[in-house]
Amino acid sequence: MASTIPETLTDELLAERVLLGAGELAAAPGLADGGRGSPEGVPCALYDASKQEVELPCAGDWGDFDQVVLRVGFREGEGCELQVTVEREGKPRLRCITGAGAMTRERWHGWRDVLYPIENFGLVPGSIWGRVTRVQVRGYYGGPTRIASVRLQKRRVPAGTRLTDTGFARAWDWGRPGLKAARLSVERGDFKGAIRGLRAYLARRKKPSLPFAAPPAWPTSLAVADLACRNVVGGQDLGPTFDWKLATGEVGDPDGLHRHYFVVDLLLAWHAARKRKYAAKIDEVLSSWIAASPVPVGHDGKGSRAWSTLTAGCRFKRTWLQVFFGLLGEPALRDRTWFDMLKSMHEHAEFLLRHGSISGTNWTVIESQALSLIGISFPEHRRSASWRDEGLGRLAALAAETVYPDGIHNELSPGYHISSANAFVQPFEVARLNGFPMPRVYGARLRAMYSAIAGLVRPDGTCPAHNDSGGFLRSHDLFLREGARLWKDAGMLWLATGGAEGRPPSGESHGFRNAGLLVMRSGVNAQDRWSLFDVGPFGAGHQHEDALGVETYAFGSPFLVDPGIAGYGEDEFFRYYRSTASHNTLLVDGKGQQRAVSETRESRKRDVSSEIFWASGGTLDVGAGVYAGGYPGVTGEPLHRRAVLFLKPDYWLVVDELEGEGKHSAEALWHFAPMPVVVKGLRAATARAALSNFEIAPALQEGWSLRAVSGQMDPVQGWVAQDFNCFPAFCAIHHWEGTLPMRQVWALVPSAREPLTPAVRVVGTDDRGACVEVVFREGARDVLHIRWGGWDARPAVGGRTDGWLAVERFGADGNRRCAAVVNGSFLRDEQGATVVKGRVSPLIEKPWKAVES
Repeated sequence: MASTIPETLTDELLAERVLLGAGELAAAPGLADGGRGSPEGVPCALYDASKQEVELPCAGDWGDFDQVVLRVGFREGEGCELQVTVEREGKPRLRCITGAGAMTRERWHGWRDVLYPIENFGLVPGSIWGRVTRVQVRGYYGGPTRIASVRLQKRRVPAGTRLTDTGFARAWDWGRPGLKAARLSVERGDFKGAIRGLRAYLARRKKPSLPFAAPPAWPTSLAVADLACRNVVGGQDLGPTFDWKLATGEVGDPDGLHRHYFVVDLLLAWHAARKRKYAAKIDEVLSSWIAASPVPVGHDGKGSRAWSTLTAGCRFKRTWLQVFFGLLGEPALRDRTWFDMLKSMHEHAEFLLRHGSISGTNWTVIESQALSLIGISFPEHRRSASWRDEGLGRLAALAAETVYPDGIHNELSPGYHISSANAFVQPFEVARLNGFPMPRVYGARLRAMYSAIAGLVRPDGTCPAHNDSGGFLRSHDLFLREGARLWKDAGMLWLATGGAEGRPPSGESHGFRNAGLLVMRSGVNAQDRWSLFDVGPFGAGHQHEDALGVETYAFGSPFLVDPGIAGYGEDEFFRYYRSTASHNTLLVDGKGQQRAVSETRESRKRDVSSEIFWASGGTLDVGAGVYAGGYPGVTGEPLHRRAVLFLKPDYWLVVDELEGEGKHSAEALWHFAPMPVVVKGLRAATARAALSNFEIAPALQEGWSLRAVSGQMDPVQGWVAQDFNCFPAFCAIHHWEGTLPMRQVWALVPSAREPLTPAVRVVGTDDRGACVEVVFREGARDVLHIRWGGWDARPAVGGRTDGWLAVERFGADGNRRCAAVVNGSFLRDEQGATVVKGRVSPLIEKPWKAVES
C-alpha cells in the first residue's frame, strides 16, 4: 500500500483472502460479464451504477480481517460513488461509500483497488468483521462499473503521524533567514533541538501576517472548559483518560469530537485565565488523537470518524492553527505534541489536496479553507505554494459556482450557508492581508452571503430553518456582527445588536430570485410582519422535500414555521423533519414530494429565476412557483401551483391549485410554533390571551375538513426542533377529497391581540377564475380576482381584468384605498370604469391613500 507522501509509514499487510473472482461476480444476479470493453481486457463483471443495489455472494465468517477491497475498472470519463453495505449477525447494518474513477478529484481511469477499511464504516479502528450475513454494492451518480474481484485484507496500521521526522526535515526549507540554529540541529540529528529552534523561529517570525494567535470568537465559559479538563464533553464522560476509542464508538456526536470544536473551549479558557491546566489538557487531547488517528493512505476516509475530508477540514475552522500559534510560548503544550501537530498539518494538506470532495457543497468549501490556510501559514514548507494556490483556487471557483448571484449558498440552508461563508471569509482575509490577489467575484459573492442572511432574518432577529438548519428559532448575531465589521455595514450591526448599535436597514421585501427564497416584510422592527415563501430548487445538499412552503411572523412572534431538524440520526424524527409532512405545503393521497429521486444532481441546484414569479411594490408583494415532480405511487400527474400575496402591511393570501387527473385527496399542512391552536369549522387560530394571534381561513368550503395534531408519534406529526430536541407543536391539517383540479384560497391573518376573524368568501368562481372577498368586522374589505392556471396562462378576454391576479382594498367607509394588477394591464370596477391601467407589467399599483392596518 504505497503512499505518495515521502518518508512516511504505510500499513503493513498481514493477510489477504479472495472472496469473489471475476467469474463468480459475473454470475451474480444484477451483474453481467464485463470482459468486452474492459480496460486492458481484464476479466470482470459489469454493474450498471444507475441501477439498484446488487447482492454479492460472499457472506460468511470474515474473521479478523479489517478491510474490504474491490478491484474496479473504468474507461476514461466513467466513474461513480460506490457504496458497500455489510450486514453482520446480530449487529447493526454498516455502510461505506467512496468515489471512484471520474467521481474523484484525480478523475482516474483504468484499474484500481478501491479500499473500504473498517473504520470507514464508522467503527473503531482495530475492529473486526466477524460473521457477515449479507453484502451489497450500490452505485450512485454513475454508469458502467467493472468489478474484477472482491478481497479481504488484514492490516497493521501504525500509530501517530505517518510522516517521519526525517521526512518532515526534507520537506522544510531550512535555508530561510532565522532557521540556522534549527538547521544545524537537524544536521546533527538533534531533533529535540531542531524542534525547539523551529518553535522559537515561528514565535518571532513577522511574516506572513496571521490572525491565529488571538482567541477565536466562540461562545463558551470556564465551566465548560473545566468539565473538558475532567474529560466530560457534551455531557458525556470519556473516562479517566481521554479515550478516543470511546469517543469514536459510543458518544452521541463522535464526528464533532474529532473536529475538535471542544478544544476551543479549553483554548479560550487558557486565554482568559492563563492557567496551565487548560493547555495541558489540550496537549493530552491532541497528542492522544494524533497517536490514535493516522492519516488514511489509498482512500478518502469517507465514513471514518477521524478522517472524513469534511472532518479534516473542520479542524481548521477555529482550532488547530489557533492552538498551534496561540500556545507557541506555552510550555504545557509540549514540544513533541507541537511538532507532531506541524507534521500532521502537512498530512492534512496532502490528504485534502488529493482527496478533497468534488461535491461543491459546504464540504468542499471547508476543506479548501483548511488547504489554503495551511499553505499560507507555512511558506517555509516546500509544498506550501501548491497547497495555498490550489486551496485559494478552489475557493474562488466555489464562490462563483456555489453561491447564487443573489448571495444564497446552493444548499439553501441558512445554517450551512453560514458555515460556508465562515469558511470563505478567513482565507479571503488572510490572503488579502498577505498580498495574494483574489478574483473580484470572490469578494462580491462573499459580501452577498452576509447580506442574504440580513435579508432573511425575521424582525425578532431569528432565522428560518430552511433545509438542514437546526432549530426553528436560531439566531445568527455573531455572523451579522462579523459582516458589519467586514463591510462596515450599519444595517447588519443594527440587526446583530437588536437595534442597540448601527442604524436600521431598509426593511423592504426582497426576492432571492436565483435561489427562489421570497421574503415579504413590512419592516424590521419586532412588531412588523414577515414571511418566507420557498419556490426554489431542492438544493445541492442537506435537502428537505419542502417545495412551496410558507413561513410567517407578526407582532413579535413566529407563527407558521419550518420545524427545522433535531439531528442526523436515522430514525423516524430525522425522516419526518426532511419530509413534506413537516412543511407548510401539500400532501397528495397522503404522499409527499420526491425531488430526491425525480431531479438530477445538477437540477437540484439550478438557478430558478426564470421559473418563478416575483413582484414587489408599495402595497402588494406577489410570489409564485410550481412543483411538478410528482408524488410516490400517485397517478394522474398531479402538479401543485401556489401563489402568495402579501397585502401590505397586514396579511397574506395563498392561492393553491392542484392540477391533474382523477380522484385524489390533498392535505394542506400548517405547522405552528409551539402555542395553543384551536379549530372551529374550517378555521384554525391560535389562542393566546393578551398576545398576538394568527388564523387561517379557507375561501372554498366544499370537500374540506380540518383537524389539528400535536406531538403525534404514529405517524410522526406535530413537532418542531430546537437545540437538538423535539417539541410538540400544533399542525393544522386541511383535508380535501375530490376530482382534480383542486383550487383553494387561504387567508393568513395575524393580529396584535385577539383574532380578527374576517369573513373569507367566494363571490364568484368558474373554470377560468374566481373572485374572493375578505371582509373585516369594522367594514374594511379586500377583493382578489384570480385567473386559474398561473402567471403564464393566457389572459381572459372581456373580464374586469386581463391580469393573472388583481387586488382591490376598501376602507371601512367603502372607499377604495388602493388597487393592483399582477401580470396584466388593467382593472375595471363593477360598472366598467377603469380603476388601474398601464402597459402589461408584473405589477401595476394605484394607491389612493395609505392602507389602514
